[in-house]
Amino acid sequence: AYFSRLNRFLKKEKVGRPTLLVDTLRLQENVLKLTTHLHAIGRHYRIVAKSLPSLGLIQEIMRLAGTKRIMTFQQPFMNDLALAEPDADLLLGKPMPVDAVERFYAKLTGAFDPSRQVMWLIDTRARLDQYLALAQRLNQRLRISLETDVGLHRGGLTDPAQLDDLMAILLANPAHLEFAGFMGYD
Repeated sequence: AYFSRLNRFLKKEKVGRPTLLVDTLRLQENVLKLTTHLHAIGRHYRIVAKSLPSLGLIQEIMRLAGTKRIMTFQQPFMNDLALAEPDADLLLGKPMPVDAVERFYAKLTGAFDPSRQVMWLIDTRARLDQYLALAQRLNQRLRISLETDVGLHRGGLTDPAQLDDLMAILLANPAHLEFAGFMGYD
């Protein structure tokens, strides 16, 4: 019945194009339910801005949830977030090509400090080498999260020897790289 009412409304309004319809009351209820549960178990919410990188919607969820933590997946939206939300905490949800990282820095304006507020995701030695070269060239310090394959084979490190290799690079380059943690898809 709920979706039938929405469908009738959209037909009546003759929208006739792909449209995002947000039920703000349900959104508020869902965010409250989620954050209440997470706070009860001592956890924090990170908004995943993957399929719908809508700045206004993300800002509303940030306000409702009382969080500045966001997982993002693409460079142009990262720059939008950094400008609009200069105290946001960004985690990359996928390893980004080094060219996109360089473009992020080239387009960055405002008070956002990526050396404290971005965790870049690394899945291979080759990518870490590229990020290190970029960090040295830009004289920046990059916070690095290492992606581990937890068995779903969606990417990331699969062998402990890979971890040893990457950690050695991180530890040998503290002026340009900082270990920020691990990430895996489970």
